[in-house]
Amino acid sequence: MIIFVGVALAGCSTPALESRLDEYEDRAEEIHAGMLEHVPGNGAFEVRMTSQPQFGEPEVLGGRERDIAFWATWSTVEVATDATPAEAADAAGTYLLDQRWTAEPTVDQGGTMPFITVYRLAEPDGEWIVQISWPAADDDRRISLSVQSPPTVRGTTSRPG
Repeated sequence: MIIFVGVALAGCSTPALESRLDEYEDRAEEIHAGMLEHVPGNGAFEVRMTSQPQFGEPEVLGGRERDIAFWATWSTVEVATDATPAEAADAAGTYLLDQRWTAEPTVDQGGTMPFITVYRLAEPDGEWIVQISWPAADDDRRISLSVQSPPTVRGTTSRPG
């Protein structure tokens, strides 16, 4: 009887979940760089992409509590004078659509960058989300780009120190 209980417990154990943050970091930066290549930018303005993990509330995964994490990138780009911010946002969005992303309708959310279009890419491990926002006035020459990976577990990553 004791042997049976030991076997039953071993069968119920869940394998350790591994964080995919390293993989998601690389992919998020690749997606972001691809968008930047298609934005008619001002050569005098250096684009700085911020790229870092984000951590969410603990959730129950596989019967155990795990901290959820995802990778996010974002940047603000000054658009070249021969294109409007809306045209630059459209150029980045067209690149995503060519890569099989889907677009949600553009919304006016108010604020300094009122127009925003959200793009999504569903993959087996989760959904990638991109947001592209731009101002209403063409005298503000900026657009904002952000990428968010699917969720993964927080934990140690496989990259060395």
